[in-house]
Amino acid sequence: MLASEWIAARDCCEAGAEAERVGYVNGKQAAHEEAEQQAADHRPLAAGLHSWLHSVGQEGILKLLREVAGEGA
Repeated sequence: MLASEWIAARDCCEAGAEAERVGYVNGKQAAHEEAEQQAADHRPLAAGLHSWLHSVGQEGILKLLREVAGEGA
């Protein structure tokens, strides 16, 4: 078993245990809450990316992609 597989299995077990602790039967609500918490933990990164996208605009993104692909401007 790869380390990443072991970590995923461990996280799955922990999520299941957390779901039981908070009283959810199927764990879906607990998984949703965990995803919301992880998103909240990374809001500064998301905000920075959002700001960057607005600063370059749609046309700017396409231009950057063409430059990276070597197609010029």
